[in-house]
Amino acid sequence: MPLQSQSDKNHYSASSELSQANLANICASKNLPVCQNASIAFDKSVNANRYISMFRDAQFMRDLQAFSHSPPSAPAAHTLLVITPLSSTPPSPPVSLSTNLLSTLFNHTSPYAPWWEANAGAPLPPPARQYRTPAPWRDTSEYLRVTYRHLALRTFGPVHDLNLNLSQNVEAMARAQANPLGWLHKRIAHYLKEALGRAVEFHLVVEEAEGHRLHIHGELQITAGEAVEARAALRKAGGKWAGGAPQHQAVARPNPDTGWLYYLVADLWRVTFTRTVLPRYRPGKLSTYAVTFTGNPTSSTSALNARAAALYKRHRQAVMIRGD
Repeated sequence: MPLQSQSDKNHYSASSELSQANLANICASKNLPVCQNASIAFDKSVNANRYISMFRDAQFMRDLQAFSHSPPSAPAAHTLLVITPLSSTPPSPPVSLSTNLLSTLFNHTSPYAPWWEANAGAPLPPPARQYRTPAPWRDTSEYLRVTYRHLALRTFGPVHDLNLNLSQNVEAMARAQANPLGWLHKRIAHYLKEALGRAVEFHLVVEEAEGHRLHIHGELQITAGEAVEARAALRKAGGKWAGGAPQHQAVARPNPDTGWLYYLVADLWRVTFTRTVLPRYRPGKLSTYAVTFTGNPTSSTSALNARAAALYKRHRQAVMIRGD
């Protein structure tokens, strides 16, 4: 998809629901509550009159991509790309967010189109509503939040991806919670801290595989020397798995790239499909694409979420200034 022209700035799309045409595309393809504590962060609920739209966020990402390819030369604009961690995060020096960080996002070659260009294999539908500015962080979609957690995690240190299969017992305990991912997040944080002797920054996405089996993907900030202990901790968190060899239950590979980010968000559409599209357009109907878990589909440690929010805020300001 071509980048937006300069005249297209400040035209951000938003949609509180998917169109009938987009619903048909999704069906034809083969293809959350707040936990207030110091170690976990989830999306906050918003006023019913506020809109959260991946289409609005996709417009921002396209404009940010254009901005990153030709950043303004004015020093004031460059200062927007330096992030000072929020007061709620552990003290640390400012993290320089040069175009090198964005290049890891936009200069990656992948066989898959990024979520800001296509969804469920189809081009994004036209905007249903126009906005003058990108969304504030509290109104951003899960797609954008996962993207910025992916970026921000690299400012803490080396990163590994995360894949975790759950035992039947652990999955049952998770599903008994109002927010299964929140329970799993705290469990994983506990075992990682126990194994490594420190709090680990990470973020997660929960998905359902065949037979609606829950499993976890994500990213965590660990060094190569911590990987063996981290995988053992993840296996403890997942419970005794009967699905195969132990090394296949928990996987943590170094340096996940943008292709991994695309994979993380690939199934998020199923949550909207289940909780918004089906009740509105097909009430009472069942679908093999519907998810059965409750609560949020993504989570993040608080320090990582705060840094991701601050990074987004700086990029949002830069794009808005560039669009004036």
